[in-house]
Amino acid sequence: MKALKLFKLILNSSSHPNHFTFSTVLDACAGYSAILVGNQVFACILKSGFPLDVVLLTSLVDMYAKCGDTEVAFCNF
Repeated sequence: MKALKLFKLILNSSSHPNHFTFSTVLDACAGYSAILVGNQVFACILKSGFPLDVVLLTSLVDMYAKCGDTEVAFCNF
């Protein structure tokens, strides 16, 4: 939960998250089965224009799989 709160603070500040920040937040979402928050983080990634590199793709697949949405986890991002 601390990771999600810190992420919210980062978004509300002048700082910008990097792909490691996004990856950590997705891992936190997976740990809490917070798929709705994970979807919002994914939307944030897309809006920020970050390329979907290996780190982010692995985190996305992991988050969706652990949250029980295996159909999305196996789709091609």
